[in-house]
Amino acid sequence: MKILHLSDLHIGKVVNQFSMLEDQKYVFDQVYTCIQQQNIDVVIIAGDVYDRSIPSANAISLFEDFLDQLYQLQVHTIIISGNHDHGERLAFASSFFHRSNIDIFGVYSPDNKPIILKDEYGEVYFYPIPFVRPSDVNMYIDDENQKCKDYEQALAYCIQQFHIDTQKRNICISHQFVSGSLLDEDGSEELMIGGLEQIPLQVYQDFDYVALGHIHRPQNISQNIRYAGTLLPYSFAETKYQKTMTIVTLKQKGTVEVSTVDLHFYRAMTVLKNKFDYFLKPTTIKQFQDFYLKIILEEKQEILDVAGKLRQLYPYLMQIEYAQEELKQQTQSQHQNYENLSPMEMVEQFYEYQSGEQLNERQKDIVQRIIEQTFTKETR
Repeated sequence: MKILHLSDLHIGKVVNQFSMLEDQKYVFDQVYTCIQQQNIDVVIIAGDVYDRSIPSANAISLFEDFLDQLYQLQVHTIIISGNHDHGERLAFASSFFHRSNIDIFGVYSPDNKPIILKDEYGEVYFYPIPFVRPSDVNMYIDDENQKCKDYEQALAYCIQQFHIDTQKRNICISHQFVSGSLLDEDGSEELMIGGLEQIPLQVYQDFDYVALGHIHRPQNISQNIRYAGTLLPYSFAETKYQKTMTIVTLKQKGTVEVSTVDLHFYRAMTVLKNKFDYFLKPTTIKQFQDFYLKIILEEKQEILDVAGKLRQLYPYLMQIEYAQEELKQQTQSQHQNYENLSPMEMVEQFYEYQSGEQLNERQKDIVQRIIEQTFTKETR
């Protein structure tokens, strides 16, 4: 049996005001190609289908198209919710999807049963465990002394309810933070303070393979416990490692092979560090104008309206900062220290930070009238 392990699709993700839907469509086409070329039998999506609990209409439409393609390719699909998803919404019409070989598990319930599929070696048990917090399982525990105090106990409780036969081939689909995971340098993955969310490897010891979601970086936690990672980079820290799709080849009990397929992007994301003049060169503009960019300027003095100037040349410019620590701190403080600014100055700085442009005189007049009306109402 061949399994395609995906996770953290984050459909509808917006990065620095740029919608990633077009980029997501592009990698989804690679998913379909992979399914056909690799003769995939089962597709696993280990949580975070959407990027928010209430996704946009365009995000829902893209996911609908994605599921339709999987149905047309005649693969069995198993989906769990992640911490970004609204479990009940994600599982809408799950009984209908089940008849199309698409199983969606939005919330934990003791009634959740494993999906049992067969190949030439016999039965394979897929155990879906949506993202669980202690409160998600404590509602099913009457004895106050038995209630779960942390994420480890909550997940262990979920697994115990399955009464797993370790002589069978067992696959776990889980969306949790496992101890030892490597995180992004910029902290793009939100984790709870104090380590309460961490799950030790031993909790998964009864499974032949654990298909994890939650961490953006693709990585093996142990030989058969793996984070598939996101299909796209959603921060500049993620550009340092290759994005992949994970293929799990399951043979007889005890034989699991894991391989990856590299992904390519509709619009690449990269970090460029150089002097301002370098970014004005026609050769540089031609090479990078369609990239998602973070530009680090090697200048000794701050350049006036640098964002406005560079965004005219690089329409997908996401971030700008200076390499010189003094200038870097200075530009950051311009957008962080509002204590002594007037309301108009705060609006001006915020607008320039967001758009890379300055308010014109007409816009200033409108803002000033709104400020005056607001403060007049407050003082009545």
